Amino acid sequence: MPVHFDYLHLGLTAVAIILLILWIFEMYRLKGVNARAREAETELADIKGAPGKHEFRLEQFSVLWYPTVTYDKKSFAIQEVKSGAPYCSKCGVPLSMGNGEFSCAKCGFKAPESVGNVAIIDQIADKAKAFFELRHPTGL
Repeated sequence: MPVHFDYLHLGLTAVAIILLILWIFEMYRLKGVNARAREAETELADIKGAPGKHEFRLEQFSVLWYPTVTYDKKSFAIQEVKSGAPYCSKCGVPLSMGNGEFSCAKCGFKAPESVGNVAIIDQIADKAKAFFELRHPTGL
């Protein structure tokens, strides 16, 4: 008995094969999308877990200071305070040390060497810490 093919069954079989192939491609595509999403989630968790940094601008002793406070983003507990280097208050250029005084290469401003004294640098760091604690209280 000869086999008779009708076009309805051939069409339905072709559609089923095409849908199967499209489903297989979609599964591979979703596997890649899920892998990229997991990578993005781990990267976001790393970014959120990294300590925060807050930089201040203080003008003290006719010199600009940009102290940086590093803190934990969840508890706002201070981890580190850096006072930074002195900058010229007129033009904002970092001061260079030479001949017993700090001087600006751009405008010629001169500050005494005592600006770089450890006690003054500690005072700048303490002011930055107090400024941060005033605006970001812990224990909330």
